[in-house]
Amino acid sequence: MSLAADDPQVIGEYRLLGRLGTGGMGTVFLGRSPSGREVAVKVIHEQYSADPDFRARFRQEIAAVRRVSGAFTASVLDADPDAVRPWMATQYVPGPTLAQLLDEQGPLGDVELRLLGLGLVEALRDIHRVGVVHRDLKPANVLMAADGPRVIDFGVSRAVGNKPITVTGNVMGTPPFMSPEQLNSPRTVGPASDVFSLATLLVYAAVGHGPFDSDSPFMTAYAVVHERPVLDGVREPLRGILEYCLVKEPEERPEIAELGTLLRRWRPEAAPADAPGAARRDVDDPDTMVVRRGAGQAGRDDVPAVPAVGDTPAPPSSPPRSALRSRSVRIVAAVALLLAVTAGGLVLSLPWGGGESGAPDAGGAAGSAPWRDPQPGGSGEALPTGWRSWQTTLPPADSGATGPVEEVRCTADGTAAVHCGGRSVRTVRLDAATGTVLWRAPQPPTAPGTREIGDSTPSAPARLARATAVFAVETLSDAAHRLVALDSRDGRRLWHRPVGRPPSGTDAPAVLGGLVVAPAADLRAVVARDTATGATRWTSPNPAGLTCVPYALGGKPYGTCVDPDDETGDRTYVRYSPDDGRRKTLAAYGRDHDRLGVSQGLLVFARWGRAGDAAQHAHHEGSYSSLVLVDPAGVRAPRALPLPGTPQGRPVLRGGTVYFVHHWGTVSAYDARTGSRHWTRETGVRGLGAPETGPGDATLYVPSLSGRVVALNSRTGEETWRSGHRGAPPAAYHGTSVLRVGGGLVVTGAGGTVFSLDPADPGLRPGGEEPPGGPPPPGENTPPPPPPRRP
Repeated sequence: MSLAADDPQVIGEYRLLGRLGTGGMGTVFLGRSPSGREVAVKVIHEQYSADPDFRARFRQEIAAVRRVSGAFTASVLDADPDAVRPWMATQYVPGPTLAQLLDEQGPLGDVELRLLGLGLVEALRDIHRVGVVHRDLKPANVLMAADGPRVIDFGVSRAVGNKPITVTGNVMGTPPFMSPEQLNSPRTVGPASDVFSLATLLVYAAVGHGPFDSDSPFMTAYAVVHERPVLDGVREPLRGILEYCLVKEPEERPEIAELGTLLRRWRPEAAPADAPGAARRDVDDPDTMVVRRGAGQAGRDDVPAVPAVGDTPAPPSSPPRSALRSRSVRIVAAVALLLAVTAGGLVLSLPWGGGESGAPDAGGAAGSAPWRDPQPGGSGEALPTGWRSWQTTLPPADSGATGPVEEVRCTADGTAAVHCGGRSVRTVRLDAATGTVLWRAPQPPTAPGTREIGDSTPSAPARLARATAVFAVETLSDAAHRLVALDSRDGRRLWHRPVGRPPSGTDAPAVLGGLVVAPAADLRAVVARDTATGATRWTSPNPAGLTCVPYALGGKPYGTCVDPDDETGDRTYVRYSPDDGRRKTLAAYGRDHDRLGVSQGLLVFARWGRAGDAAQHAHHEGSYSSLVLVDPAGVRAPRALPLPGTPQGRPVLRGGTVYFVHHWGTVSAYDARTGSRHWTRETGVRGLGAPETGPGDATLYVPSLSGRVVALNSRTGEETWRSGHRGAPPAAYHGTSVLRVGGGLVVTGAGGTVFSLDPADPGLRPGGEEPPGGPPPPGENTPPPPPPRRP
């Protein structure tokens, strides 16, 4: 636009050529330096020049912008906050604002949204890195340049820790794009506020309206603080990512680096051009007192909203879409090696935050429960005082869920308490003596939120005097997962970090010493973090083209690496140094080997009896031909031990024995050192699950889908007792497991059921006689439906 009659001709050493835009507190001019360089010059309106509060705010903005330097922000070239009319000259960025672009061409497609999000993430990274919070990120403050978006206008920004400058009675910002803390407690606003605003901006760019839009700024502000975001029309997985960013509590949102990882892992396909954008509600900008209008509407002003400082919209003739397209080639190339992540598959977690010793955990009733004397005929261990038989059903994570609760896993922490969780239930801490829920983790911040917990080392369960943290994996969307540390005493969230989810990964993050080891979010490395703080201790890059899943065996970190695009390729087994993550390759076997654990310092694998028997093994019905022993130090060559009788079922290593538990009721025991068979027993109970041994490995407890537990002498296979059933087997396949806690047993069943059992008094007769509970439920002596095949 041409200069007005009363506009200055020169500001500082810059000759003004025309107007770029006008806002409530200033006008942006296109200027030229003595060397011929084009700049954007913001001149404050005359009526504000005499306001000392405004001048202080303007100085703060200049200082903030000078601290920020990045490819996605417009740098300050010159400024004079003490001039009669304060002014600031910034880099001139040809291109419309995002608000203009959306008004002219409608919502962006997925590919463009991803590129926009990545550019803004990089801009906020540069801003936050120097301790500045923008506090007014909105479409009018984003310029769509040819080489990517630019964040402008730091008029309400502040350095973290500095006293905020506000006008009495006013809140600085734009309600549709403000965070709840900006409205509730503006003096505590931090980088998480910009993450919230970025999410609202991306919603606006995706569907043409914000997630909290209402008929007035006051109702919009109320919705920001109290109501759930409206994300209709935002497609997955972006919807899940934005839900994660739009939670009300700042500490629950992802950090800017985590958000960048989530967006990089989103791989949208190019789609046809979007339909014309829906009509937008006018949004009052309290910072500028200018109403944003839609372009091309008769009788309305085509004036962009220009906030206090720094907004430099370009002429409409600039090619807005090319800014995104020209950048797409570079960004796609940069992430071409990232591996896709799919939902599904069980992710387990461990409940211990370190190997410290000390007094028993005092947090919660279970932590300090004394132990009573062992009972004759029991496990040989004492039960907690006040122990009684109990049964509980864990509620689903999503209160609105109507489907069945899937498999639940529980793990002990060395106290008289257990932690339980699953793919569709919230993590809980239970008093093992009474079944009382000591705490339940908060509702997951996004739907479908899941917390998955279990014990990846059941053959050697740790017994710590003091448990510090429970580690759970939350699924935020198909492409977004995070590792969460919860305080084991009260369930408080200690920290969270992005984590990778391999398509076939079923292992817990490995917890050993003071480290928790898990796949990196991009699946290109394994990362060890401090269990107390989440700080990165070391990163071990994966072998080229492979995805590695870490786990703990014998208190040491190991991993299995596979080519995710080759279903028939070998598994490479590696060992990590707990000090610096150096990787050593131990062996490479085909996918017909199952890893069992460590026995007498050797890694134990079970080899399938027939190649291509994947479906049978998925149902725990396949056969095995041999055990393979691998020296983790690499001194001795691997040794194969033939298995007589080709046992069938799920192999489980307990102490020095490998037990094969067939889904249909057969249990076999083999020596892990020699491969010789000790015994085979037909229990007559169908739907058997993962067993556990008692003290000294003298008794083997085998659970079933109906809730019946069978106790076998581990040396002879003779049945000691069997408990009563607890209902009919489920209609669909569910895993079941048993956990030893002190002198009692905690058993998980179908539908989220967890119950306790005293092995000294299981309430039945020995030798297989039917307990008073009556005959077995229908279907127990016939096989239940086969389980779904896992990827």
